[in-house]
Order: sequence, then C-alpha cells, then structure tokens
Amino acid sequence: MKKFVTGAAIVAATVGSVLATAAPAQAQYGYYGAIAVAHNGDYAISNNYSSYAEAESNAVAGCGLGCEVLISWTNGCGVLASSSSQWSGAARASYSAARSAALSRLNGGYVVDWRCTSGYSL
Repeated sequence: MKKFVTGAAIVAATVGSVLATAAPAQAQYGYYGAIAVAHNGDYAISNNYSSYAEAESNAVAGCGLGCEVLISWTNGCGVLASSSSQWSGAARASYSAARSAALSRLNGGYVVDWRCTSGYSL
C-alpha cells in the first residue's frame, strides 16, 4: 500500500524512471495492468498479469480497504495522475500518450505513478 504524497521527490523519481526506461523493438501480447485508488490517497498498480480480472484483483488487494479500480489496460502503459482534489488515470500504447491523456483531465495535475506492460515503454 502506498500513500499519495505530493512533492518534488515523487516527481523527480517518476521523471528519473521514465528517462531510464528503454523500449524493446517489439511488444509481447497478452499482458494486463490495472490501477486501484482510494479516497484516502492509497493506490496500487499491478502489471503484466494474464487477464483483466487478475490485474484488477491484484491492484485492489495491493491498495487495501476502500480501493476501487480506476483504470485497467492491456499491452500498453497506464498512468495515475492527480490534482489537489481528484485522481485521473489513462492507458495508451506509450507512456507519453497515457501521460498526456491523464493530465488533460486535470487542471494543474501531475503524474503520481505509472507502469507499462512488458514490451511497452516511452
């Protein structure tokens, strides 16, 4: 379980991990991910499961009591973003596309965390 934390440390860690990830030449198929969130700021991300049900169940279990699936995806990247009052999630074939989609739903938001399934990246 992770607590939703604001601050430069989270942003710096996210940017650093984005820059360190390299995209493989071809993506593999059949990988699922999910993001679960709670109103208290808890969240969890599951990645590289063999079905939506497994990915969603793992995300909710990792997040804890009161968590719900915000978004799930297959073969791509999921991004969790937030503003001071709202979560936003998006999934696309690349991190940059998912990031843009998640942030477009917020006024002044930022990326909290993200994951790409095997074979997908920036």
